[in-house]
Amino acid sequence: MCISSDDAKMLHCLFQLLDLMHTLHTKAAAIFTGWAQEAEAAHAAVDSSSHGSVMTVEEIDAGTSTLWMTCWCPLLQGKKGFMFRFCCMMAYLVKHRVCDQ
Repeated sequence: MCISSDDAKMLHCLFQLLDLMHTLHTKAAAIFTGWAQEAEAAHAAVDSSSHGSVMTVEEIDAGTSTLWMTCWCPLLQGKKGFMFRFCCMMAYLVKHRVCDQ
C-alpha cells in the first residue's frame, strides 16, 4: 500500500501512542507502589523529625481499586478512543488506495 508522508507520520504517532499506553498500563502498579513506598518513607521522616511542628505528607493508596479509578480505567478508555481513530485511519487509507487504482 502506498501512503503519503503525512499519513505515514500519523500512523507512526498512533503506534507510539499505543506503545506508551501499553507501557503505562503494564507498569502502573509498580509506579503506584513506588510512590506509596516513597510517601511512607517521607511520612516516617516527618514524624521522626517534627517536634510539634505541623507538616503533612500525602499518603498514596496503591490498592487495586485506586489503580482502577485513577489509572487503568482512563487508560482503557483512551485505548478505546485510540482504536476507533486507528480503525478510521486505516479505513481512510484503504478507501484512498482503492480509489487510486
